[in-house]
Amino acid sequence: MKADELCCMLAVGHRDRLHGIDQKSTKIILEILFENWRAKRMKNATAKKALVIDDDPISRKKLCRILQRLGIEQVEESQTGEEALPQIKETSFDLIMVDWYMPGMTGLELLQTLRAEERTKQTSVFIVTTEGRQAQIISAIQAGATGYIMKPFSQESIKQKLSPFLPETSKSQDSDEDPEEHPSESPLMAQESH
Repeated sequence: MKADELCCMLAVGHRDRLHGIDQKSTKIILEILFENWRAKRMKNATAKKALVIDDDPISRKKLCRILQRLGIEQVEESQTGEEALPQIKETSFDLIMVDWYMPGMTGLELLQTLRAEERTKQTSVFIVTTEGRQAQIISAIQAGATGYIMKPFSQESIKQKLSPFLPETSKSQDSDEDPEEHPSESPLMAQESH
């Protein structure tokens, strides 16, 4: 386990022991730690092939369109983890975006499977979910997620999270948001749901 992961887990697991620091400040600290950890994992070249895995066809199509608009040349899709595994074995993807909650194999289980395989151990995998609890984010980090994207997402929030993977032209362009898209909060700044 890397030091940054341990630090992030310690901060979340023992935030009650961080005397004098309120919950909002703790979340800000965690956001910084997570972003630093994520930046270290993103040493790949520009993504040319991406796979979007989500059982919700609306979210899946929306994310595919955003990735294409942001300059990723080839975007494929799958609706379940089980369906995605043969695609992943046949094609080398630079980037995989997977929903956390899906029937059958969850996004977290798929991530763990990918990290166990030598061929996909270093593939960049982002968890996409409505789940914003800190414990869930830490679970994703522990499993080896490159990043964590909250639903509802916008083109701008995806662009921000995927910046290291995007072609230079995409990084410098102004956002061409769909009118139906609304920006989302960062995962650690979102209210915890009970």
